Amino acid sequence: MPRFQENGKKKVMDNSSYRLISLKPIKDTRGILTPLDFEKELKFLPRRTFILSASEIETIRGEHAHRVSIQAIQCIHGAVELSIHDGRNLTTEKLLSIEKILIIPVLHWITLKFLVKNSHVAVYASHPYDEADYLRNFEEFLAEANQTSLRTSE
Repeated sequence: MPRFQENGKKKVMDNSSYRLISLKPIKDTRGILTPLDFEKELKFLPRRTFILSASEIETIRGEHAHRVSIQAIQCIHGAVELSIHDGRNLTTEKLLSIEKILIIPVLHWITLKFLVKNSHVAVYASHPYDEADYLRNFEEFLAEANQTSLRTSE
């Protein structure tokens, strides 16, 4: 379970690992309903939501990290692959259905690759947009992630 710590006036997630959650679809003759309870499954209430779409295979999005905002990423159509770097380790996860959501803590560099033409991804963010929240240079991200990791391990 991610831990939270105070950072000035904002409550932010610490630099713990990402997590993959599975939603429970409800199926009947009319189709499938896939509910998402923000507080129960995400453990935060989104303050901003946006949809990413790619008309071409291999389109790359993301390539940044956040200092304050937690993000939950859900592929709502198609398939995507996420590369997740925590400052020390690189892992890859695929989102192939609407039933899986990847929760990304702060200070995790994300690269998102669309695997299927016309894929769509919903992103639920814990904070409103703030350019100061973004780390867009990978070297700066590594320095900040490792600095934070050193402070939390002391």
